[in-house]
Amino acid sequence: MTDKPRDGSERDPRKTDRAKAAQYRETAKRKRDADPELREKWLQRKREEAKRYQARRKAKEERQARNRERVDAWRKANPERVAERQRRWTEENRDKVRAHQLDYYYRHHDERLVAMRDRNAARRTDPAQREKQRKYVADNRERLNARQRERRSTPEGREKHRREQREYRQREKRRRELGLPPRPHHRSTANERARNEAAAEEFFSRPRTQQELIRLEKEGAAIRVSRIKAERTDEQIHADIAATVRENDDARRRVDVFLRSSSGRRLQEEVRMDSVARQMRGLAPYPDLTGEARRRASLALASGSNGWHEDIDSIRGQRPHTMRVPLQAPRFRASTRQTPTAPVRQL
Repeated sequence: MTDKPRDGSERDPRKTDRAKAAQYRETAKRKRDADPELREKWLQRKREEAKRYQARRKAKEERQARNRERVDAWRKANPERVAERQRRWTEENRDKVRAHQLDYYYRHHDERLVAMRDRNAARRTDPAQREKQRKYVADNRERLNARQRERRSTPEGREKHRREQREYRQREKRRRELGLPPRPHHRSTANERARNEAAAEEFFSRPRTQQELIRLEKEGAAIRVSRIKAERTDEQIHADIAATVRENDDARRRVDVFLRSSSGRRLQEEVRMDSVARQMRGLAPYPDLTGEARRRASLALASGSNGWHEDIDSIRGQRPHTMRVPLQAPRFRASTRQTPTAPVRQL
């Protein structure tokens, strides 16, 4: 009759065997503890088994040592056959060789980096190595210079070299402005990467000052503008330039038409009077009366007014920042200002 659980599920035979073995060991241990003579026989049997195991292990090691000596002697006597056998096996097992190389590389990656860094540090601090490097540069100066000239001999090579230098200088300048750590020139180990990640988390999670936020916002806006410009095609850029030129030409024609009208002539007269008033207040006159009139006319037309007299106060207030009105200068109110009229011709 099969021993099954009450829920109807099948028992795992491995668990059953392990449970029975544990129960057997526990029963045998209780018997040995109760009978000293039986326990002594059991210990003697275990000692003999350990001796036989050690003898077999020693014989196996001696046999393996004799085999290694025999193989080493044969390899030294037949180096050509050994090299041919290795080459043939490598050709037939390219995938295995590549897998072994990658496995070794990733298992010893950090150790190799540390050892390489130590060798480079020792080489830089060793006077003999420095002298050897200086001697190499002095003996091969022409060849090194020829290599650099060959790299920058073509316009593409020169432009690539200059672009790399510009990008490096801009990157370092931006790094210093943002307070970032210096860029490492060597590969990092796992422990160094963990420390760098902790330092980066601390740096990017700290509160930012108002100046830093403004600088980051400006940089982000410049990046967005450059990305938008990079995504635009040449046809779109030419179309935008053409549209801007047409708008400027249309605006210039509208200003010319406005200045030839009666409102435009009144505006030019107002500019002349404002220039005279500035001289009377001790300020410099407008350097270009026509340019100032065109500026006011363009502002009036851009605001959508139908005539110059509607926006005269706002136009007069939009002077260049270099022109300052003294505090004692009289100010005119829009409600009390009289709209200038054209002179009446005497008959």
